[in-house]
Amino acid sequence: MPTHQFNANVRAVKTTAALLAILLLSHCAQTPGPAPTEPVNSLAHEQRLRTIKQWHLKAKAGLRSPEQNGSARLGWQQNPDDFYISLSGPLGQGRVALNGDPDGVTLTQPDAEPLRAASAEALLYQQTGWELPVSLLTDWLLGLPAQTLPIDNLTRDHNGLLKTLNQAGWQLSYSGYQAVNDVFLPGKIIATRELDDKQSMRLVIAVYDWQTTQANATHQ
Repeated sequence: MPTHQFNANVRAVKTTAALLAILLLSHCAQTPGPAPTEPVNSLAHEQRLRTIKQWHLKAKAGLRSPEQNGSARLGWQQNPDDFYISLSGPLGQGRVALNGDPDGVTLTQPDAEPLRAASAEALLYQQTGWELPVSLLTDWLLGLPAQTLPIDNLTRDHNGLLKTLNQAGWQLSYSGYQAVNDVFLPGKIIATRELDDKQSMRLVIAVYDWQTTQANATHQ
């Protein structure tokens, strides 16, 4: 294998780890409103969140683990049948895109061959050996427990919004809620997990742009 191609593949593997660990975009602009001033009906609010099938966020993400320590800009467009995730900044070593649909997931970046797998989890394990529940973030980022797994523990804040969640071996905490349309979405999410060697992984996502979108959304 030519040296330049080998180096490109190595960069792709490293970038895959950074992108997918951080996971552990036409829309109309929506100005976020303040957090609730009185308690919400938790069940009704969760039901409204469950009806959101298309959303977009922009965030700053920070990762600390035995292998990684840094930050990047994160964009995520979630649609009913596909998603588009972009990462740029130090961890991404440039711009990286992750496209997923029912047929699988593809990671692309400049100067490297695309990487393809059946799912984001499979792509991560294939390239790094890590096992992370990437798909659960589609619920977790909205401030929802994942429906596909049992909940180990859950607490709510004084307004009835999700405050902490223990699920799938991860401990998540939520803060900075803001009103977007008729729901409250978290502004900051911290996820930690204890590793087998008594070390830990810590992911912080600070969202500065939340939008719920229509079905004709396009990538940005």
